[in-house]
Amino acid sequence: WEEVVLILFVESERQSFLRALTATWLQKLDPKVALVFAGNVGLRLPALLATRPRTTIYIHKGKDGYSNLDEKVHEAFRFALQRFPTSRFIFKVDDDSYLIPYNLGEFLMSLSVVTPKDLPLYFGKTICNNKTGMAAAGFEQFCHAQGGCYGLNRAAAELL
Repeated sequence: WEEVVLILFVESERQSFLRALTATWLQKLDPKVALVFAGNVGLRLPALLATRPRTTIYIHKGKDGYSNLDEKVHEAFRFALQRFPTSRFIFKVDDDSYLIPYNLGEFLMSLSVVTPKDLPLYFGKTICNNKTGMAAAGFEQFCHAQGGCYGLNRAAAELL
């Protein structure tokens, strides 16, 4: 578990979600898993999270909302790579998602057995679009991650 980092984005108007996370699946999470709470200035963690080992806050530079989410996610992944240099898997988890730690552990254990560490991996839901602007820029198709939880191994995150 010490190779896993979860990045949770918390918008300022949704900080009450932290209490729900703390009362549910975060209680079942192994304390070796690193947690990065990403938000704007003023983000405060409930006492239980503030004293949890391997837990930190990352204050992103952008405004709240989805308009610059791609930039905020890239910044948070880079922060996680630097802050937790031994991490092997980094996930972005939405603040309204319910993660089942046991299932995540089983998935990562099987993934570790069958894939080399230096092979870039993405896991999650992918959406591909044929957008006019992207075609004009020379891309036939534009694909991006979407969903409540997706992740990269270290080899893929270092390519960001």
